[in-house]
Amino acid sequence: MCARLGRAVAVQRIELGDSNHVWFAGDVVLRMSARPGGSNLLTEVQLVRALPTGVGYPSVVDCGIEDGHEWMATTRLPGQNLGASWKHLDRAARSLALRDLCRRVRAIGGTNPDDLPPLPPTPIYALRKSQANEDLNTYADVFDASTARQLRVILNEGFDAMRLVSRGLVHSDTGPHNTVWDGRTAVPVDFEFATIGPADLDIDGLARAAIDWDPALLRVVAECLGDLLQAPGAQERVRAYAVLRDLWGLGKWIANAPERRNIGAWRPTRNLRAHANRSSWVSTLFKVIEHG
Repeated sequence: MCARLGRAVAVQRIELGDSNHVWFAGDVVLRMSARPGGSNLLTEVQLVRALPTGVGYPSVVDCGIEDGHEWMATTRLPGQNLGASWKHLDRAARSLALRDLCRRVRAIGGTNPDDLPPLPPTPIYALRKSQANEDLNTYADVFDASTARQLRVILNEGFDAMRLVSRGLVHSDTGPHNTVWDGRTAVPVDFEFATIGPADLDIDGLARAAIDWDPALLRVVAECLGDLLQAPGAQERVRAYAVLRDLWGLGKWIANAPERRNIGAWRPTRNLRAHANRSSWVSTLFKVIEHG
């Protein structure tokens, strides 16, 4: 593979994820699907070529299929994974990183849909109401009746509010784990789950990053995305996005621990209970918006 890419260098393994494996080969980043077939990497190659330059995505060097595994290679951006760098950054640097990431994620929405290949739905957010309710039914036994009822109300309100917002290209998995940071710029990468969806969907990933890193950074999200957060139906949509992502997260946790031991203490379960009683980070974010 390195010979094909013109890089006669030692390969450094970076990550072995669920869906893709990642290596550095000199000035190139190589990603390959973990399993033969069923990958979105070649679709991602077509997608990223349509992104506005303001996103900052690296150039695609080559792509193909090797023994059934899709792969793509891009130029290597300067810097490191933001998630790995985060604990070493002070608040000012964290604010700068999040601010730049918000700006670049917003630029994703400027992609011309006519330039995009057909995109599958993101697995992270069940953006069809029937699928969302089916997912909630699947895990209804995890919650008491009142919590399950409130979660269903949030989903119904959210899907009604989604009719009020435009649709466009969204990353759907924004956050430090999919960002390259060089001390000045925070470039979103790994568009494997990008899809056409509500224009404000990525608020969820950006706000989660803020609340996980430093709750004070919610103000940065509010400043950068204030127009989206003050649009009609925004609070209902963001609350629904948060529920959808945590339902997906709950499914991932159950897949790894099917015996469901201590499931009530799992993070997605606790998040969903907080969403249901409207005490989660979503309420905190909109209080920041309300009070300026």
